[in-house]
Amino acid sequence: MPFLEARLSDSVTRGSRGGPTMPARTKTYAASGRLQQNFTGSTRLHKYDYGQALRRKADFEEVLACYHVVMGAPYTGFRHKDWGDYRLLATNSAVLSLGSGTWQIRRKYTFGGVTVNRAIIKPNTDCRFYSAGNVLLVATLDTTTGIGTVTGTPSYVLGTFDVPVTFVDDSMETIAISGSVGPDTELMSLPSILLEELLVP
Repeated sequence: MPFLEARLSDSVTRGSRGGPTMPARTKTYAASGRLQQNFTGSTRLHKYDYGQALRRKADFEEVLACYHVVMGAPYTGFRHKDWGDYRLLATNSAVLSLGSGTWQIRRKYTFGGVTVNRAIIKPNTDCRFYSAGNVLLVATLDTTTGIGTVTGTPSYVLGTFDVPVTFVDDSMETIAISGSVGPDTELMSLPSILLEELLVP
């Protein structure tokens, strides 16, 4: 199935809740009280909730249309802007060589001298590759995969990126409407509208 390279408007996504969800783990406490943890995987998926983000009738209409298109066509998913983590900077980005002058954009998270890398597969058109000497490099970027063909050796990327997501539930529940009646003034009281990240959209 195809992936829909479209993103909901900022008025919809700005108030959404969500972020990274760590791999499933089991916890066991020894008699001494020591905690033993076992992680069943290493993949960190992001999950989001639009339910509390929608305040206007127009915003809900946009999400409803997205739901009908993505779930009805169907598409594997669409783009989501995570307002808590969408910028690539010199200090938090990296690239991975795939050979033959191609490079995969990565977002890195460093704490205590340990770095975890995350592949960015939905960068935006504003992304640019730079060398270690802060020189802008000539590059062609595939914004559907996050892979760039670069002349030279890049060290980091500046720009923004989205997260590929899809709806979790197979249905959208009935809404409650309050506030003044009008095309854009009705306030929407909604249950959770859950989304989850796609690793291979």
